[in-house]
Amino acid sequence: MRAVLVMLLSLAAAPLAAADATPSEASVRHLLEVMKARTLSDESMKTMDQLMQHSVAELREEQHQRLNARQQQILDDFHEDMMQAIREQMSWDKLQPTIVAIYARTFTPKEIADMTRFYGSPTGQAVVGKLPAVQREMALSVQASVQPLIQKIVAAQRDLAGALHRAADPVAVSPAPTAPATPAEPAAPR
Repeated sequence: MRAVLVMLLSLAAAPLAAADATPSEASVRHLLEVMKARTLSDESMKTMDQLMQHSVAELREEQHQRLNARQQQILDDFHEDMMQAIREQMSWDKLQPTIVAIYARTFTPKEIADMTRFYGSPTGQAVVGKLPAVQREMALSVQASVQPLIQKIVAAQRDLAGALHRAADPVAVSPAPTAPATPAEPAAPR
């Protein structure tokens, strides 16, 4: 009887143990290859670059600015320096270990296998192929809708700074006291 009980308990516990199992690093890496994650990451960088260029152009248009050649060169250099820093920090080679670890912690081996099958299918590959365009369109849409919000935040910050300044301790904000004016001597009678 005891043997039957142990066997039943071990059979009942088997699915729980399988649910707690973590997928292998190799299976996660294979999934990311099937998903063409490196390509998606590279496409995201291109989209980020386009968004930055678009933002700078919009800012200049809003402020009706025309840059001289030197100013344009400074802006171009700044843009390239920022993109280089982003590419270095957000490169696939730097991100991949973190992404693999997150997938391994988040998904079960079965889920990884199921996603690998899906993304390996014709439909999954169609999704992978269309994701860069979807991401680009979403990013542009979000940027356009966020622009008015950013303007409101900047105005609110300006208003807040003014309100804080006006509400500051009058002694700390007032200019240094000046010597009281002495009344003019009355004119002598003639």
